[in-house]
Amino acid sequence: MLTFKKILSTIGIGSAKVHTVILQKTVHPGQILKGEVHIYGGEVEQEISQIDIDIFFESYKDEEDSENHHIEYTLGEVHIPCIDKIEAHEEKIYPFEIKLPLSAPLSNANQTISLKTKVHIPLAPDPVEVQPVIIEDPIVEACFNLFAQNGYLFAVDSGRGRHRSKQEDGVPYEQSFILHKWIGNKMVEWTIHFIFTDEDVTLKVKEGDVAYSFSRKDQSKLTEQLQKFSQWVQCVE
Repeated sequence: MLTFKKILSTIGIGSAKVHTVILQKTVHPGQILKGEVHIYGGEVEQEISQIDIDIFFESYKDEEDSENHHIEYTLGEVHIPCIDKIEAHEEKIYPFEIKLPLSAPLSNANQTISLKTKVHIPLAPDPVEVQPVIIEDPIVEACFNLFAQNGYLFAVDSGRGRHRSKQEDGVPYEQSFILHKWIGNKMVEWTIHFIFTDEDVTLKVKEGDVAYSFSRKDQSKLTEQLQKFSQWVQCVE
């Protein structure tokens, strides 16, 4: 028999709620993001049939004839099948892990990355929560700091993920950072992107032959590599 509270829960009034806790402040490309899904019972007992968690972002498609200039890509996902019940006002916690690909973009002012949690509850609206995920890398930040120390600023739209029509490496998007500064009446500008592997981070200048690799495992080697890169940044003027 359906009680008045159960009837209300079928339209979302007094139904269960969800909140996802990300256990790291930041995560790096190739790392595992760890978190917990907290589900809070509403006014009545309800059934949980599945929990879907995915990390996604939107890239921009430049083609003029494209009907949709924003394309959503999933970086990682996990599905928790759980035929479970949550009592009224009860809290249940479900831990999860999602491994990010090494090709994951970095969070910045022009590119947001989000984590979406959806709880499937039969005969009621599915609670959904979307929140930001901060993906960054300390080596990339060190490179940006060296540019900043030499007077460079980020250009408009720098760091925005963009769709790739050519996908030789199987990655359908790219992320470039444009840094520039004025020297007298001349603007110096560099378009760079980063490639991550388990061992290294490689900085490449677009349409140029400049490339620097930085070790992710050997701190003394990284220090030496950053010193050489700093010399290049100072000399390219």
